Amino acid sequence: LTNMLGGQHYDVFVFQRDQPAGKPEKNLPLIVYYEFYPSEPALPDSFFDHSILYKLELKRNGHCDQTVKALRYQENVDETGKHLPRTETLRYLDGAPRDLPPPDVVLPCYALRPGQYKSLIKRKDK
Repeated sequence: LTNMLGGQHYDVFVFQRDQPAGKPEKNLPLIVYYEFYPSEPALPDSFFDHSILYKLELKRNGHCDQTVKALRYQENVDETGKHLPRTETLRYLDGAPRDLPPPDVVLPCYALRPGQYKSLIKRKDK
């Protein structure tokens, strides 16, 4: 997404955090907005390599929480207001899990800025 007024740019994606040892409950995925200005670096293509684990310094932003349905689909209408088939907006990375929570579950949203991520290790299964 690009701010047409020349301000911040955004990359929006879903991250699944690793479950800490000893916690049996399943973590919900997180919505992450990478916010950057034109003078700052965009995320490199290697960031979207699912075989690499990352440590992220995220800032909670409850204003952009969304349901799975709102995140996954874009509703479409024509010029008369007639509803058209919706468009799936999620693109899955190779090797990434495709199981999302039910459509009405609200995913928490976080902001990420340049310099607030670090690659850790390659996953052993890759």
